[in-house]
Amino acid sequence: MATHANDEARRATLSTQLEKLEKTLASPELLNNSVETILKKQDTDGSLNLNTVEEVKGFLKAIYGLLVQKHDVTDDEAQALLEELDTNKDGQLSLEEMTPAVQRALSKRVADLKAKLNQ
Repeated sequence: MATHANDEARRATLSTQLEKLEKTLASPELLNNSVETILKKQDTDGSLNLNTVEEVKGFLKAIYGLLVQKHDVTDDEAQALLEELDTNKDGQLSLEEMTPAVQRALSKRVADLKAKLNQ
């Protein structure tokens, strides 16, 4: 009996997460605002760009938190992401460079949640 109740509680939690993520993905303005809010919290110099590995690590941890995943971010992971997403190769990540990456991560999380709910 307790297992059934636990399963139902887990499904309800996953459904709530899924609804929030789908709402964010459905609204470009909401997605952009969410990324900008996280960016502002990690940006140490007010430039609205992430310039250091530490700033990128903080941003990644915040995104993983949004995705409801526990994950320690290494310096190497942060550096790799900085290099990958820095499309204009200026050594920093802007809102415009980060938003598509966050959108892809959220879309993947939505697919994962849907798969879990259909099990």
